[in-house]
Amino acid sequence: MEEFVPAEARQAAEEYTDALRHSDIDKIMGALSPEVERANVREKLEEMTDLFPKEEPNEIAVVGFSSFRSRSEESHRLNFQYKYTDKYILVEITLKKKGEKYAILGFHVNALDDSLQHINAFSFENATAVHYFFLLACIGVPAFSIFVLVKCIRDKSIKKKWLWIIFILLGFGRLQLNWTTGQVAVNPLAVQLLGASATSWGMYAPWILSVSVPLGAIAFLAKKYGIIRDRKTIEEGKEQEESEQRRNLQ
Repeated sequence: MEEFVPAEARQAAEEYTDALRHSDIDKIMGALSPEVERANVREKLEEMTDLFPKEEPNEIAVVGFSSFRSRSEESHRLNFQYKYTDKYILVEITLKKKGEKYAILGFHVNALDDSLQHINAFSFENATAVHYFFLLACIGVPAFSIFVLVKCIRDKSIKKKWLWIIFILLGFGRLQLNWTTGQVAVNPLAVQLLGASATSWGMYAPWILSVSVPLGAIAFLAKKYGIIRDRKTIEEGKEQEESEQRRNLQ
């Protein structure tokens, strides 16, 4: 992630954070962008200063980065994890480039009991029934889709098979779980391959489990076994008709 962070932006962010760590509030106040509300800012900065230990950090790591650029504006949001002997500090700073300098748009500091690597690790330590449901669904939905896909490929009676294959491969809608926080989100317009995924944006980010409805696989089975039932009904009808004809002849 650090490779994508502009060196100048990172240098400015660390410089402002160092000013905050050493209680140089005036420097930060002078670097605030004009659109930032000034009410109670100094008091909030002093509260954030108190969160930092007096010692120097053992390690500083970039754990998040996003950027916005337009013809007239450039801004960056950087997240740092400061490692100390017995605690971690998470810093988020948003910078706006003005000429050759960076002004501060936002500053947030939070104390952590553990590193983000451990907090966001894929662990069952605090797993609930919702976590297990998503985990099983992320395994079961792709397995079900692949099972139906094989049946579709082997079925010689299916017309426009390539359309069915594409339909079966896709899952529609998306139900997401943040594995760390347990937060659930819904996106009804999403489409994803094989109806499930598990992603993480790096070692500091939480795992996100996503599950979709395997609509194509369900539709294929419904059609396939619906056709089978129709054939059976036709055959049974023919047998009954032939049986009645024999009785009439007798």
